[in-house]
Amino acid sequence: MATWGPTGIAATADDGTEGEDNTWTNYPPIMGDDSTINKHGGFRFPNVTVAQGSTVSSATLRFRAERLNGTVTSVHLTVYGDDADDAAAWSSTSRPSQITQTTASVDWDPAAWVANSYYTVTITDIVQEIVSRGGWASGNAMRFAVLDDSSTDSNFIRCYDYTDGGGANYNVQLTIEYTAGGAGLTFTATDAQGTQADTTAGFRTMAATVTDNLNA
Repeated sequence: MATWGPTGIAATADDGTEGEDNTWTNYPPIMGDDSTINKHGGFRFPNVTVAQGSTVSSATLRFRAERLNGTVTSVHLTVYGDDADDAAAWSSTSRPSQITQTTASVDWDPAAWVANSYYTVTITDIVQEIVSRGGWASGNAMRFAVLDDSSTDSNFIRCYDYTDGGGANYNVQLTIEYTAGGAGLTFTATDAQGTQADTTAGFRTMAATVTDNLNA
């Protein structure tokens, strides 16, 4: 078993808020409904060194609450991953609501949101779906969207972000626990005589390759 992280957001552009007028702002993420305007948070983690095909036993996002507007039980959110081999940077044309959503998602209805307290969301199935992609490779980027899901008007939560300057104690953090690689060694044998009819007695000639998935 190996662990990647906890690793926090490490650049201003890697977290922020999608808000009114379909904008993206590198600003402390707001998630919920701000005066009838849906607000979505986005979080991107580059250089995730988990091998393709790894088995993910646990994956979490940890938030440090900054403040709450309204009533927390009126905030309703859904977490998705970007179903991509190497997640692009956020921008006004690549916002949380526009990602190719993973099939896996997490319904998140916070039960509490107290300033400077920590809250964790388990996203194991989401991360597993991403690292299981054929084009995923160790060192690629992952990003996650926390989308408003019918929060009541003027009820939202806000977490600290990279620009708040609090370092690892403030930034949103991703932790992944996993077993690396595939199931071990893959042995592939190929008939070197192709489709040629075997008219001779005895053994056929075979060519073989062995792939070490453990160190993939």
